[in-house]
Amino acid sequence: MLGRLRNFVKNNWKKVLFGGIGGYVFVGLTRLAANRYLTYQETRSRSLLRSIKKQQLFEMMEENYITTFRTWFELMKENIKRNLNAEKVTDMLKKGHGQKYENWMELKMVAFTNILSLVYGSAMLSLLIRIQVNVISGLLFKQMEEVPPGLEDFGGAGDGLGPRRITDDLQQKYMSLTRYLCTKGMDGLCSYIYETAHGVVSRLSLKQKFTVADVEQMFQIIKDQKLNEDSKKVGVQDWHPIKDAYRYMFSEELIKRYILPQEACIKTETDEEKFLRTVMCETHDLIEAEDAKTILQFLETLGLNHYLDKISEFLYSFPQAVDSDASRISEEYGSTDPPLESELGEPAAPLAKLIPIMNAFIELETADDPWANTLLTNESLRSFSANVYESYCSKQLDA
Repeated sequence: MLGRLRNFVKNNWKKVLFGGIGGYVFVGLTRLAANRYLTYQETRSRSLLRSIKKQQLFEMMEENYITTFRTWFELMKENIKRNLNAEKVTDMLKKGHGQKYENWMELKMVAFTNILSLVYGSAMLSLLIRIQVNVISGLLFKQMEEVPPGLEDFGGAGDGLGPRRITDDLQQKYMSLTRYLCTKGMDGLCSYIYETAHGVVSRLSLKQKFTVADVEQMFQIIKDQKLNEDSKKVGVQDWHPIKDAYRYMFSEELIKRYILPQEACIKTETDEEKFLRTVMCETHDLIEAEDAKTILQFLETLGLNHYLDKISEFLYSFPQAVDSDASRISEEYGSTDPPLESELGEPAAPLAKLIPIMNAFIELETADDPWANTLLTNESLRSFSANVYESYCSKQLDA
């Protein structure tokens, strides 16, 4: 048996040699393919798990955004009411205190300022919170990937992250932008809109009848106005709520400390302060980006149309057809837009009847406010925030 095998190998040594080599190569390739397949499956599983975790965190932070927005939206409305104080003026009219004419003039100013402040303020608030929540959630996701298991409660000890860990203290300092917008920022915004509207609305007669088109044109005229020198002298800043939106979110102190810091301050910063400055600067850049300004302009239009629809619902309780005053309004205030022509039978009401309706919008509870719900479900904002989140999930911040 062995002799025959030896003779076979001797007579067919080339076949045996190449067959052995072929078998060895085949086995090697089979093992390599199996290893590659296992590696591919492992990589695919990790990628799928990463996507699931990323989506879960995004959805969780979406719920957090809704709660956060409603809380700050209520505070923002309280500050608008405190600044404009329509309720106090209304009580004075009911009780017969003060000058009746002057009180009505004040209510007239407040009515237009209320709506514009609410539209601009809520648009900036929703954009800012969207940015903040998704910056934090993106960094938290990156942090979860980088911190080894078992070290989560030790601030990333031993992982080299140090101050890059998004602590509660860092989050509170970062979210101070929202508090500033809802307090000091709204003080400045209400003053800006009130003074801008003053030269336009103060000349309107309470008996003058308005259609929805007339009210819309008044809003457009106010939006196109510039502050006069007298307004600037009393400390009202000429900051447009879309072009200069960041001014209502960043205090002068924060701008000097984080956005435009002196070289000496940068050299003495701690690692945590450097990290916070980086996040603040990038938030400022996001707010100043064209995408953000486009969203604010879209929300401006959406908000005004929302309140014009509500005014229209009220006007349809007046069945009589009236003539529009749009042509006279355009001539009186120098509008460059062509006069808005009223359709036959379009309802109208005296301005004195519209004022209480316009001032009532600010009194709605946040949970029942359709405008708040519109902002919460707006797809443009959600898409913008998703892009911010995706960017920060893989972003490397220098500390």
